[in-house]
Amino acid sequence: MKSFEEILKQKLNNLEFHYEEGKWEEFKNYYRKRLWFKKYFFPFTIFSTSLILLLVYFLINNLTYNDNNKNFSENLPLNKSNQYSQVYTQVHNKPIVNDLSNNIVTDKEEIVKIKLKEDQNTISEKDILKENESNLTEVKPLQEERQEVLESFSFKISQTRGCVPFHVTVEPEVINNTYSYTWDFGDGAIVTSPIANHVYNKGGMYNVTLKIIKDNKIISQTSIPIVVYDKPNVSFNYFAENNIIKLVTVKKETEKIFRCIYSFNNQLKEGLEVSFNYYKTGKYDIIQIVENNNGCRDTNYKSVSLTYNFPIFIPTAFSPNNDNINDVFLPIVQDSSQYNFTMQIFDKLWRKIYEDSGPQVKWNGINQETGLQYPQDFYNYIIIATDDKGNKNEFKGKVKLLNQ
Repeated sequence: MKSFEEILKQKLNNLEFHYEEGKWEEFKNYYRKRLWFKKYFFPFTIFSTSLILLLVYFLINNLTYNDNNKNFSENLPLNKSNQYSQVYTQVHNKPIVNDLSNNIVTDKEEIVKIKLKEDQNTISEKDILKENESNLTEVKPLQEERQEVLESFSFKISQTRGCVPFHVTVEPEVINNTYSYTWDFGDGAIVTSPIANHVYNKGGMYNVTLKIIKDNKIISQTSIPIVVYDKPNVSFNYFAENNIIKLVTVKKETEKIFRCIYSFNNQLKEGLEVSFNYYKTGKYDIIQIVENNNGCRDTNYKSVSLTYNFPIFIPTAFSPNNDNINDVFLPIVQDSSQYNFTMQIFDKLWRKIYEDSGPQVKWNGINQETGLQYPQDFYNYIIIATDDKGNKNEFKGKVKLLNQ
C-alpha cells in the first residue's frame, strides 16, 4: 500500500505544475513552523504577559514607597548635624521609642515629640513643636505604665470542709489598727472586723474573702475556698401489729445513705427497715440516726403510744348443755397464771347479770338469783385483763348463748 506522501506526490504530478523535490522540502519546513507556532505561541504569550504585569506592579509599589518615605522624611525638622537622639511615637496610646540615628526612619507613626541632642547649632525644641504643631496631638514625657500590685495578706480559718451547720472562725495573720478588715463569706454575709465567726446552714462551695483597706483603698484581697455538705434529708414511718413495731426509712431516691441506726426501748438496730418487739403498753421514744456518704449525720425523734395486746382468745358463742364442749364462756389463754381478769356480762339493755374476777373467770349461762338458764340470745361482755408486767387490756363484745 502506498504511503500518504507517495499519494500526495502523485496527485501533485497530475497538476498543471509538476512536482519538484526542492519545493516539497520547502513546503514541509513551512508546515513544521506553523505547527510549532500554534502549539507554543499562546502559552508563551500568557506567561510573558503575566511576567510583565508582575514587574510593573513591583516597580509602581517601590516608587510609591520611596515617595512616601521621602515625604515623611521631609516633614521631620533636622538640625545642622542631622543627628537624632530619640523619636517618641505613640501607637495605640502606648509610648514606643524608635531609634532614628543616621537619618533612618523605620516607622510611619505620628510623631509626638523629638528630643534632640544638646548642641549649640541644634534647633530648639520649642521651634520644632511650633513648626510641627499641626502634627502634634499630645506632648508627654516617656513614662512606664505601672500596674498597682495588691499586697497579699494571708489569714487563718478554723476549717475548710464540713457539714451544716458549718461553723468557721477567721483571723488575719496581721492585725494593724490602721487597716480596715472586710470578710465576705460567699453566702451574702459580710462582717467588718478583724476576727469573725460565721455559720453556714446550706451546703455548697463558697469562697471566704478577706479585703484589707487602708486610706479608702484596697491594699490586699485574699480568698480561701471551702466546701459545706448538707445533712441527710430523711425521716421514718412506723407500723405496730401483734406487739411488733416496724420502722421504715423514708428518703429520696437521690439521697445516698451510708448508715441508718434505730434506737427503740434501749435496743439498737441498723438498717433502712427494722422491727422491734414490745411487751408493755405505754409511750415509746424512737430515735433515728442517719449518716450520708459525706459523713454528715442527722437525728430524727418520734414518741409513740403502743398497747401491748394480750394473746387472749374470746369465743363468740357457747352452749351450756353439759356435753363438755363449749359448756361455759371464758377467755382462753396459754398460761392463765400470768393474768388477772374481771368479767362482766350484760343483757341487751346493758343490765349487768353476771360478774366474776380472778386468774380464771367463766360464765355458764345460769341466772345466779333464780338458778335458771338464761334464754338463747346475744349477751354483752366486758373483760379487763391485767398481766404480771402491769399491762392491761380491755375486751368488749357480744357472745351468743345457744340452748341445744
